[in-house]
Amino acid sequence: MIARLLQTLLPLDPNVLRNGQMAAAHAVIEAASITRLSDDDAGYRLAVHCHELGNPMWRSDCGEEIAKRIARAWPALNDSDAARLISHLAARVQVAVERPSRDRARMRDASSKRGSNWVNGWRVDAHDLEAMR
Repeated sequence: MIARLLQTLLPLDPNVLRNGQMAAAHAVIEAASITRLSDDDAGYRLAVHCHELGNPMWRSDCGEEIAKRIARAWPALNDSDAARLISHLAARVQVAVERPSRDRARMRDASSKRGSNWVNGWRVDAHDLEAMR
């Protein structure tokens, strides 16, 4: 309703509207959070936390689904704009895939080497050790 009122007061060129949606869509994709999940037999899996796209799962064969979600979220965009958005999202996914993951065994080894922590560190203090001698 407000959009119609604005269009009657300020007639907008469709390209201006499309460019504005394109900029907004790129901002949304840049703000999306991408989390790598455990890999399965088909390859890697990533969760794309983006409300406008409906929080999709990214797999190697999800191109058509992502294209449908982009078309649903930003209907004024044409096919080439949607392809740019998919490329932008694919680049973000590639960065997330190439980011080194934290190995659980290595994390356990590091925590066991640390020894005491602040929770239990209060029990034995340096002056207590000298008093025990």
